[in-house]
Amino acid sequence: MKSKKIKFLLLIPLSLLLAVASSANDTDLYMASGQGVEANVLIMFDNSGSMNEEIQAFFYDPSITYDPLVVPQANRDTVYYRVYGGGWNLFANSISDVACSAARTALTNKGHYEGYTNSACSSRNRTLRTGNYRNYLASIGGSEYLPKLTIAKRVIEDFLNTIYGVRIGMMVFNYSEGGRIHSTIKTLNDTNRNQLINDVRNITADTWTPLAETLYEAGLYFKGGASHFNSGVVYTSPIQYYCQRNYVIIITDGMSTQDRNSILPSAIGDRDGDQREPIGAPNDPNYPYNGSDYLDDVAKYLYDTDLRSDLTNQQNIITYTIGFTEDNDLLERTAIHGHGRYFYSNNAQQLADAFQDIVNEILEKSSSFVAPLVPVSRMERTCWR
Repeated sequence: MKSKKIKFLLLIPLSLLLAVASSANDTDLYMASGQGVEANVLIMFDNSGSMNEEIQAFFYDPSITYDPLVVPQANRDTVYYRVYGGGWNLFANSISDVACSAARTALTNKGHYEGYTNSACSSRNRTLRTGNYRNYLASIGGSEYLPKLTIAKRVIEDFLNTIYGVRIGMMVFNYSEGGRIHSTIKTLNDTNRNQLINDVRNITADTWTPLAETLYEAGLYFKGGASHFNSGVVYTSPIQYYCQRNYVIIITDGMSTQDRNSILPSAIGDRDGDQREPIGAPNDPNYPYNGSDYLDDVAKYLYDTDLRSDLTNQQNIITYTIGFTEDNDLLERTAIHGHGRYFYSNNAQQLADAFQDIVNEILEKSSSFVAPLVPVSRMERTCWR
């Protein structure tokens, strides 16, 4: 049997976790192949009210022997029944000793059963669990169901604890119009990492879902312009080098709502030519709650536009999207037009896997900016502010 501890961890290959470490004072120093300029990554986190909904976060695997937290490992196939008022008593020494065939099947495949337990499966109503299933529940805190917000925050926290070699910040939605920078993009030293984790823990879910407006605001942040949705805010661009890649990772559990600010038709428009915009266009999906289809247009705009004309080359944004329990083509089209990738995740592990795949791609792309064994002094001449 396999043995497993349930925990939120991103197992990112060590070979890809390469932090940038250089000295500008010694022309004989070299940067190893793959140690490129750290990319800027802004996580656009859905803090809408629907993130408070509970979903099944974990899934029992009968092939795994879970840590013996409440039942000895030798009793993994022992069957227990729930007694009135709480607690568990011995029902059968093994699954094969249970008389009802339907109960045996459920206990074998799912680890638990609620129903009749006599040989005809017609009487003696019981709630049954195997010892292994009881250990599984103990390992995940007692319930397979958690709010989506809790799941996403835990996954991101573990993501932040295991990632090196990128600069990361967070963005969340305002209550109705646009979004705001929750944590500015920073290099992940110990101090910044701990602060960012605390910022994630403090996120609450109580807004609408202005996806396009918030992504547009993200572009203003990267540009170093004045905020459109936050009065009096003027951003400092996180872009440090002309050859630095910039990314937005959108994680959301729903469709666009309260997402029709006039800046979208005036500054963005139907950039992808799908005639889904503006409101009332021939292919307008007519989203409820004042939603819109501008998100993919904003992603295309941010990829096509030079956000820092004061630097050499084009400074643009690549957009990745993750549909968390919500699979919709707007997120897929957004990733296509933003030259990233779209991921759908339905539970904690799939969400963690999506983040792992995205960051692996980002690290691989970022490492390509510096050729193998290029002297630091030459890099300064070719990749500097």
